[in-house]
Amino acid sequence: MKDKKKKQNFCMLLCALILLTGVSCTSGETTETPPTTDTVETEKKANITDQKFSGEDFNVIYMTGGSYGMGNEVDYSFEETGTTSVSFAVYDRNMFTEEHLDITINGTFVDPAGGAFNPHVMNLVQSGDSTYDTICSYLMNNYELVTQNALLNLRELDSIHLDNPWWDKGINENFTFFGSKQFFATGDICIDDDCTVEVMYFSKKLHDENNVAYPYDDVRNGVWTIDKLVQNMEIAVTDLNGDGQMDNEDIFGMSASIGIIPAMMVYLGAPSTVIDEEGCPQFAYSYHPEKMVNTFDVIYDALIVNPAVRFIELDMNSDYAGSDAMFCSNQLMYRSGAIGSLQGMRDKMDDGFGIIPFPKLNEEQENYISNGSMCASTYAIPVTAENPEHTAAILDVMGYYSVDTITETVIQDVVMIRNTRDEISEEMLRFAIANKTYDIGTSLKLASYTQEMYKTIDRNSKIFVSTMESIQPKFEADVATLIEVFGGKQ
Repeated sequence: MKDKKKKQNFCMLLCALILLTGVSCTSGETTETPPTTDTVETEKKANITDQKFSGEDFNVIYMTGGSYGMGNEVDYSFEETGTTSVSFAVYDRNMFTEEHLDITINGTFVDPAGGAFNPHVMNLVQSGDSTYDTICSYLMNNYELVTQNALLNLRELDSIHLDNPWWDKGINENFTFFGSKQFFATGDICIDDDCTVEVMYFSKKLHDENNVAYPYDDVRNGVWTIDKLVQNMEIAVTDLNGDGQMDNEDIFGMSASIGIIPAMMVYLGAPSTVIDEEGCPQFAYSYHPEKMVNTFDVIYDALIVNPAVRFIELDMNSDYAGSDAMFCSNQLMYRSGAIGSLQGMRDKMDDGFGIIPFPKLNEEQENYISNGSMCASTYAIPVTAENPEHTAAILDVMGYYSVDTITETVIQDVVMIRNTRDEISEEMLRFAIANKTYDIGTSLKLASYTQEMYKTIDRNSKIFVSTMESIQPKFEADVATLIEVFGGKQ
């Protein structure tokens, strides 16, 4: 029965591909042959199992319907509407995994509206229901399940190899405590962990008109720094109508949400929380206050009091659409935006734009850093899973087959410009994805750190130190709770 269903679905897949691409069978053009399991497997060797599971069902409960119209990232059925190229990639990934392990992957979507997902999962766990082998949910949701003792420690399972390259090192490094406690993971197996990451868009037209080189080579050479960003921004600023007043009718260096301030702390190597030498989380301001203060001072001078920057909430009355419109009309040299929004922005903008990672603090900073979101989709294994080792092995194989299916499809989709490849932006996009990290404080909303950081956007005085000192007791208490939740050192 399973083989027959696969064959029927594969025929439907080919028909749908022809319809989506608009290629006629008589046009003389040919469609690309879908990848086979053998093709994917020969491209890389990996530490995954070759065990067969005798046709068993693998049941996933999930709430991540697929951001930015990308489609369902867990289990695509041809009965669903809204087919996308990512849908085909999910289908391929699952088909390869099913054939590799002799399993059937089944997804059950639970609408997260009103915060209903976690209570539903907890009802199942508390009743001992073992229907679901794994959970796909937002990072912040799975952390809540950790606090309720609902998830297994992935580091205690022998069948999942989190050092495999398809697992996100940012999650592994920042959410593995004491070297042995990790309850959720993400990587190529998911979509939203990448799509929710912010990058910088830049106007090619404004760079050309101001004789400013595109930042691509600066990124490649490791010299794309916040000083270079400021230098470029200030060149672009122009009072277009000559009325002496800078407003939405003029050209600015950048427009961004106030959320860029806590994010820039991460990009410049000063996140709110650090893991110390013993694998224990610490409030960064308590751990190395001078580094935090110095980094904020750079951001204050470069962005907060820089007239070349328009904060959407402060200077544009929260007109996010207006900020997009200014960028599309080449009135902004730079604009921050999520990776998942790139395709939509390309549809709006007649002139070309490029993609780059956020800058470094200085040339000595080792890597460009991207900030993972609290809404990154992650996988976890409930304590009621019937066979956790099987589940762990299956997730590893799904991750393996996701590299050349899901991840590549997402990247190709968001860097296409009217069917013309922007190969340099693709390279920059890979920079951003490869260097993704997760700030524990912002991801888990410790001590309302993010909201408190918004208050530091004071153009009349620097209030960072007083703000950090005011939240220090609460942040340290939240970290102590976090340590308790993860069980401390053994």
